[in-house]
Parts: sequence; structure tokens; C-alpha cells
Amino acid sequence: MSAAEDVVGAAAGNDDDAPSLPPPPPPPQPPTADLHALARVGDHRAIARLLASGSPEIDPNARDGLARTPLALAAWGGHAAAVAALLVGGASANLAAKDDVSPLHFACQKGHAECARLLLEDGNASVNGKTRKGMTALHFAAKQGDAGTVKVLLSQRGCDVSVKDLAGKTAEDLLPSESKSEISALIAAHVQKRGMRAAEKEKKLEEKQRSRKRAEEEEREEEEGGEEGGEGSQQPTAKAAKVSLAHLGDDGEDGEEEEEEEEESEGEE
Repeated sequence: MSAAEDVVGAAAGNDDDAPSLPPPPPPPQPPTADLHALARVGDHRAIARLLASGSPEIDPNARDGLARTPLALAAWGGHAAAVAALLVGGASANLAAKDDVSPLHFACQKGHAECARLLLEDGNASVNGKTRKGMTALHFAAKQGDAGTVKVLLSQRGCDVSVKDLAGKTAEDLLPSESKSEISALIAAHVQKRGMRAAEKEKKLEEKQRSRKRAEEEEREEEEGGEEGGEGSQQPTAKAAKVSLAHLGDDGEDGEEEEEEEEESEGEE
């Protein structure tokens, strides 16, 4: 009889004297829960090993009770290496948690500029994606007065500084007073640069349209010139034909006169 069985038998024979049994160990956590835990602490090496295992049970986009992915937790914690490992392992940067908060929103709420850069450049995160309250990543970064993260967001060509949240406020409206002048200058420079690009694009479009119009006019003039040249060329051709026929007629008359002279000379003989 084993020791465990002895303990159980003793407990059955004498409940008063039986030693209390230790509680059973907790069930092992599924691998996806481990991935969330690793993302929370930023253990990028363990994350990379887990994702490289190829196990079908490992899902880089698994969600916890608040619909957060491991990538969202890594971004919230500012663990750039973990964010990179998750992106390489197939994590999506555009899977939002509750209230439509994306990993990019999480990063910008805490001012983690490097995480935001990785999510935008390597994860193709939507720079203008909105939460349920209509806030973009720029709203969060501006509200924090985080010029570094604002620069990262503004470096994306599609970043729209005019987006308003449900309260009708732009990112610039949320700037704290101590950061207002610096970040307002960054936003103004972005707007000016965007306007210049738009003007340059419009100018190129107008030049293209003018070039196409000139080409069409030149083609039309060539067609009209060809038609006029075709009509004029018929007259010299007809004139040349008449001259040629007249020449042939003269030759015929001369030939007849010569034949008559020959006949007369033969008769005299």
C-alpha cells in the first residue's frame, strides 16, 4: 500500500486523527495565458521561443478577459523588444480590445514612442484608428504632452490632425499648457508640409492635363493637315495624267503622217 493510500485509509478509519490533505495543485495555465504573462513583463526571448515552437495551441492574437492581446499588454508596458517579437511571430497590430482600444492606443496612452513606431512601421497599425470615444493615437499622445510620441505619429503621411473625438475636440485641444507651444508647433509644421504636398500634387496634375491637351491638339492638327495635303495632291496628279495623254496623242498623229508619206513614195516608184 502506498503512502498516499495509507493516508486515505487512515482518514477513512479515524476522521479526528487523520491529517489534513494538501490542496490539489492549480491546473496548468494554457500556453496563451503564458504568452500574455510574458508580454506583460516584456520577456521577449521567451515570447520568441514560444512563438517559434510552432505549436497550434500558441496563438499570438489570443485575448484575455478584457479582449486584450499579448501585443496590447506589451505596448502598454512599453516593452519594445516584446512588441517586436510578437509582430515577428504573427501578432496583429489592429486587433482592438474593449472600447476599440488598439495596441497603438495603449502605447500612446503611456508615451511609449518606440512601441508606437514599431506598431506603425512593422505592424501597419492604423494611425487614425479611433476608440469608441472617437479618440485617435494622436489624441492620447497629445493629452499626455508627449512630444516624442507625437513626432512618431506625425511622421506618418496619413496622420490627420483634424480628427475630432465625440466631444468635438482635436488632439491639439487636449494639449496640457506646459507642452502646448512645443507640440502646437509640431502640428503646425505638419499641416504646412501636408499643404505643400497637396499643392505640389495639384500642380503636377495640372501639368499632366495641359500636356495631354497639347498632345491632343497637335494630333488633331496633323490629321487636318494630312486631309488638306491629300486633296491638293490630286490636282497635280490629274494634270500630269493629261500631259501624258496629250503626249501619247501627238505621237500617234506623227506616226500616221509618216506612214502616209511612205505609202506615197512607194506608189511613185
